[in-house]
Amino acid sequence: AAELRRLVDEAQASSTRTQEVLQEFAAYFTPGVLVAAMLVALVVSLQRALVLLVVACPCALVLAAPVPAVASIGAGARRGILVKAASALEALAQVSIVCADKTGTLTQGRCRVVAAGGPSGKDALRLAASLEAKSTHPLAAAVVNEAVGCVGEDVAGGGSLAEDVRDVNVVAGAGMAGTVEGRAVKVGKAAFCGVTTEDWAPKHPGATLVWVAVDDIPSLCLAIVDPLRAETPRALQTMFGMGLRVAVLTGDTPAAARAALEATKIDTARVDVRASCAPPDKLAYVNACREGGAGVLFVGDGVNDAPA
Repeated sequence: AAELRRLVDEAQASSTRTQEVLQEFAAYFTPGVLVAAMLVALVVSLQRALVLLVVACPCALVLAAPVPAVASIGAGARRGILVKAASALEALAQVSIVCADKTGTLTQGRCRVVAAGGPSGKDALRLAASLEAKSTHPLAAAVVNEAVGCVGEDVAGGGSLAEDVRDVNVVAGAGMAGTVEGRAVKVGKAAFCGVTTEDWAPKHPGATLVWVAVDDIPSLCLAIVDPLRAETPRALQTMFGMGLRVAVLTGDTPAAARAALEATKIDTARVDVRASCAPPDKLAYVNACREGGAGVLFVGDGVNDAPA
């Protein structure tokens, strides 16, 4: 709570470009008014000088910028919205396109395994879950939950995941690799795991496929679904009503991206869908929009969206 309060205080203390311009103006205007009032008092009358001071006082003009910013930041904080700087509020007025991630943004981020296939079954699942326990990605949580729930007492022979996990390497937008109990394990996309055929992958419409390779041999495929957020359709309709363009940039497959949008019951033709995007692809899309003169707002959970 103290950290959140500090962030809010810092944001309220920051200034917008409009506020800085007004402060620069007041730095010259106020002394000028004082000099003019002194001249009027000497040449005309003190009463006229006081009238000039009251009429030309820049207080209202100077306060016109910071008061709305401070009030907006405070109102946002009460609704659970943290604004890093007042300039971010000013930049919102220039937004013309909203780019959104899918997993954990349009969807709930509460992933679960609905189907599995592969030659190694429980052994590969246990090794994958032991590695994925080192990740904070929603898909990783689904793998761990499936291992604990599916394998049960067979997990590590004692109801827990393997502790001997070394050389963990997270490849953003692709997967993660490491050594589990002396065996090389990869979990992620098909290409990352060296998959050459997907014939034995479980068939589930709209599911995200997570592959597992053990000692460089594809051994397991998990079909994972993530429910849509209840507020997503209304949020998209609101953005359309404001005249904003919407783009969905996801590292997931085109089928999974389409399934998520079809669940919103909106016209999917109005959304620019870019699937199979790695973090650099998302950044490139944002930069291309900005170079085209568009103001871009990116909405994501930060897992693979930090660069964009």
